[in-house]
This record gives sequence, structure tokens and C-alpha cells, in this order.
Amino acid sequence: MVADINGDEGPACFPVESNPGTDRDINVIFATLFTRGVNISWNKIYKPRLIRPFVPPSESLFLENPCERPFDYDAELEKPADISDSKSLEMLLSKLGDIPRKKIEEYLKTRGAFLASVIRADIDHPVPNNWHEIPKEKNSTQKIMVDKTNHETSDSDKSLELILFKTIESITGFSQDTLEPNMRLLDDLNMDSIKSGDLLTRVAKKTGITGEIVPMDFSKVTLQEIINNIKLAKANIPKSMKDRKPDILQTILDRTAELLSFRVKDINADMVLSSDLKVNKTQLKSLLPSLSSHIKVDIHVDLDPLLKRTLRQIASILERLYEQQKKPSQESTIETHRSPWTREFCVSMVHQPLSETITKNERRREDNWQHAHALIVADALENTLATTLSEKLLRMGAEVDIVTHTNALEQDLVYRSEYSHFFNILPVESVNTKSTFENVNLKDIITRLYSTTRIAPASSAPRRRNTLAYIQFGGGFFGNQSKQDYPNHYCATALAASMHQERPDLRVRVIDFSHRISVDKIADKTIAEIRTKGGFSAAGYDSNLVRRVRFQSLMEPETYKVYPFSWNKKDVILVTGGAKGITAQCALGVAKTCGAQMALVGSSPFPDLSLNHSDDNEILKLLNRYAEHNLIAKYFSCDIRNRKAVDKLIEQIRTEMGPITGVIHGAGLNKPKITSMVSIDDAIR
Repeated sequence: MVADINGDEGPACFPVESNPGTDRDINVIFATLFTRGVNISWNKIYKPRLIRPFVPPSESLFLENPCERPFDYDAELEKPADISDSKSLEMLLSKLGDIPRKKIEEYLKTRGAFLASVIRADIDHPVPNNWHEIPKEKNSTQKIMVDKTNHETSDSDKSLELILFKTIESITGFSQDTLEPNMRLLDDLNMDSIKSGDLLTRVAKKTGITGEIVPMDFSKVTLQEIINNIKLAKANIPKSMKDRKPDILQTILDRTAELLSFRVKDINADMVLSSDLKVNKTQLKSLLPSLSSHIKVDIHVDLDPLLKRTLRQIASILERLYEQQKKPSQESTIETHRSPWTREFCVSMVHQPLSETITKNERRREDNWQHAHALIVADALENTLATTLSEKLLRMGAEVDIVTHTNALEQDLVYRSEYSHFFNILPVESVNTKSTFENVNLKDIITRLYSTTRIAPASSAPRRRNTLAYIQFGGGFFGNQSKQDYPNHYCATALAASMHQERPDLRVRVIDFSHRISVDKIADKTIAEIRTKGGFSAAGYDSNLVRRVRFQSLMEPETYKVYPFSWNKKDVILVTGGAKGITAQCALGVAKTCGAQMALVGSSPFPDLSLNHSDDNEILKLLNRYAEHNLIAKYFSCDIRNRKAVDKLIEQIRTEMGPITGVIHGAGLNKPKITSMVSIDDAIR
């Protein structure tokens, strides 16, 4: 373009940097100027640049094994000393070390016995004369290979045990030397359900069996049983998954040749799919599942850009996906000798304008609404926000469907690969009475959230990634400053964050609004948030459309607030989940500190005292511990998921113990699983 404007007589125009990191362009400029006789000050040009001396590849040393280097051997030091005229052992040693005789005599009085044992061991196991010589490479390699094979064959149990024991040590602080295979996580190591889940998840990652076992299945078994189950899980993994990394480029060449009925030797890795091999979009779509099956990786990519790539470039893309999905756990790099620490973080809302949107140059197919098919999920088809959002997306060229949460589940719509964008709209109605909130059903809350969790992999479309957006109404502050809204309006953030961690092929957004904002503005801000950078974001808009994001800051102990209340012997504290596990221990600690009466609530029935098994029953043992410290505690059995049962429970506690002045909430089961493995009933439990 510049040449056309300037003509042949105008100044020459060259690109200085056509692509980031490219240096060819500037070198072309220098070469052109130099050949035309321009005097270039090379010293000034290269002064700020890092210039390394050229080293031929044959002389480059990439890896150095210290075991392959010869020892710093000095032949002079090995010359035998002249000891023929030594009159005694003391004289001999003084000659060898050039040490005064008197010092040798004093030393031998205290260390003689030790030296005698060292000399005896040295005589029994003599060092060969050629100890300093490096053995031949062939024999050394063979010996190492044999030893390694024998070690792996005979010590597989010990290696698993070592991994398990090291991980236990890093979590609990118990030394590996104190651990025994017959110990149990809960009974012997005091590892509650949270710690047990953490332990077994780490071990599964380190041993390469993530997803093959459910961690919480082993909370009450012995360490040896855990090792046996890990061995079984490893044995059940297909051999292809345990083999070394596949040759991805060769796999692409093989599968492409098979697709096109070519011979592999006739295909060049630098051929472009569309222009050289004449592969069309339909053929590429059928090729990707075959590659995914052979490479054992989920391939979520856009088809159109891939058609313009060479086979070698495609291999590079799949290499990156392979490394992302198969990379080892970072747990193994953590220093296990460090003592664990716990600090508190404060979550605050920080003003942050909407600025980091995707530019035109960064835009991908997923950012073009004309290629989008959106599914909007709401409580009702006539939801005004859903219809407004739908109209705006339709005007931008997207396809849109609106369904209810129930229909989305019944028809399993979110698992259809045709959809690329999912919008889950939580209730917007403002409630300010107790009677209204009592009509809110826990199952309904979970059903709304669950309706968009089983999204199909982006690779099934295929496309690079899908988008999931939760639209909720916590006043723009995620419920932190709202007195009129209830959690069913703003409860999506934690689940959305989990979805982001589990699904790298998902772009996840949580947008929290004040219910006073018009549906038109809400729809506009939602579409704008979709186009922000990053895989996950959570932003809130207050009634004035001020945008805020959640910010976690470390709290220093000196900034902790002391709340102006205290418990004493007259107080009655209701403790959910207070009869077992970590909550039981916390509640006992509180009672010891302030003397308050504890109403311990659990789902287990009250133990039958007529059976006289108090020593074996965990609830009775806990009540006995309260009695030993002259503390008052009573156990109440209740399913706290049942609102009527909870009302009855509160009345019973008030009647038997007095007014409730405090609550410690610790009920619930901790069974960590990925979202797609959790049912609605599991979540309620």
C-alpha cells in the first residue's frame, strides 16, 4: 500500500515487527540499508541487546551427570607412606598424617576403639586398586537397568506406601516413622472427612488414578487397604493410558492418511489441511474424535482456523492440550517439611469499571454472536428478563431458545452440543416477609443451579469452549448488603467457581444485579460481561449500575474484631452436626471455654441405653466427656432438611433447656466429587 502511494522514487517502507517476537523484519531492513551503502552504527544498535557467543551443537553440554565425571584423583596422595622404620602404632600414624606424636597418643586414648572398628571394616571390605577408574559405559548401563527393573518389580507396594505416608505427614504432621499399615485415618490419625478427602485426592493425583476411585470411600479403612485399592485402580487403567506420551504428530499423519485413503509416506507434516490435502469441515469434524481416542485427550477447538493450519501446527496445538490435561499434580513439588498454617481472608467488594473486553483482533469464533446458539433457562417461559435478553441476542445474529429449569433437566437440553451459550436466571422477586421465605424449597434452589451443570464438552460440537453465565440478584453485592433478598436469589457463585476449576472448556460468568435495575440494562450488562477476558469472572452491579468485583485480602491478627458478646453457663447453644466429627470437637472446646449448655443435633437416632454399649457409641462417649468436665449437653435427633422437624426441634430445646441464645452450624456430609457426578439428592444431603 505504501509503495503504491510513494511510487518507485519514494522512501522504502519495511515492517519493523510484523509479529510479536519476530526479528527477521528488522534484520531485513539492516541488510537492505547495508547493501545500499548506508553507514550503520552497529555498536549502538546492538549495545542494549543480549548477544551470546555461538557454540556449535557438537560442543554444547545440555545435561551433566556428576556420576559420570572422574573423581578429583591425585596420584601423589595415593603413594604408600614409608613406614618401615616406625617403632609403634603412634609413630606410624604420626608419619602418615604429619601430626605430633603427643597429640596422636591423646587422640587414641578416647577414639581408639572407634578407629579399630573402622579399620576392621575397611579390611573386611577392601577397596579395589582401580576404584578411581570410570567403568565401561555398556556394563554400567546394563547394571543400572537390571537394578531398576528389579526394584520396580519388588518394591511397588513400598513406593505406594511411601507416597501415602509422605502425604499424611504433610497434612497431619505425623512422622512417616510413626505410621503403620494397620492404622485407620479417622480412629488412629484423627483425620476427619475433610482431611481424608484431601489426602486421598492428593494420592490419587500423584499415582495417576484421578477419577478412578472415590476418595471418601476409604475414610474408615486401614492404610494397607487404601494401598491395595490404589493398586487395583492402577491395574484397571488401560495399558494405553499408562504408556509413555504418544507421538502426536505421527498419530495425526496416520489418522489423516486413513481418512483420505492415502499412504502415510505420501503425506508431509507441513501440508495445510484445506489447500494441500483438500480436507473439508465435515471431514475434519470426523477426524477429531479419532485423534481424541488415540491421544487420550479432550480436543476442544474451533474447526475453521484448524483448516488453515499444517499438520505440524495442529500437532503443536494438540501437544499443548495434552500437557494441560495430563500435567502432573503440583502437589509433588510442595516441601513436605513445612508446617501447615491457617490464615483468614476478608472478602470485600471493590469498584472496578468494565474495561477488559475482548478486542477485535483477539476475537474468536465463540465471541461472534452470529455463530452462537444460546439456551436461556428461567423459572418461566414468560420471564421478562429472559425474553428481553433473547430479543437482544437475536438482533445480534444468535439463535436462542428459552426453557424452564425443570424442562432443561427433563429433556437434558444442556448436554446437547448444538448449544454454545447457557444463561441461568435465578429468581428476581424481592421478598421481605417470613411467610414468603418459608415457601422457598431447598430442592427448588438446588434444581435451578443443577439444571445447567451437565454441559456437553466443547469438543463434541466441536468448538474451542462453551459459555455459562449465572444471572443472580444479590443487590450487586452478592447478598452481603441485602436485607430484602434471600439466598435463593444469589447462591450461584461457589458452584460457578467449581465449574470453572473442573471444566477448562467453559467460560464461566456470575453477574449479580440489584433488582431495581431495569431488565433492559441487565440484559446489556450481561452481554458485555460475556465478552470480558478470562475463563472466570464474578461481578456485581448496584442500583446505580456501579460495577464491583470480589477481592480477597489477607487479614492480619491485629485487625481481628472482638465482637461485644459473651456466652456463660446460662446460655443455650444449638449445634447442628454437633455429635460427631470436627464440629463435635469445636463445640466441646467452646463449652470448656465459656461453660454454655450445648444442644447437640444430629441425624443419627439416640443410642439405645439398654444395650449397654456406651464405650462403643460415639454419641454417648461425647456426652460422657461433657459430664467429665461438669458441662451440660443434650443430644437431639433431627433431620434439619425438614422445616417442620426443625420447628419441632427448637420448641423441644426451649422446653428442656431454655431459650436458644447461640447457633453453631456444622451439619452436612463432605463427599467431594466433580459436579457431573453429584445428583440433586446428593447435594441436599
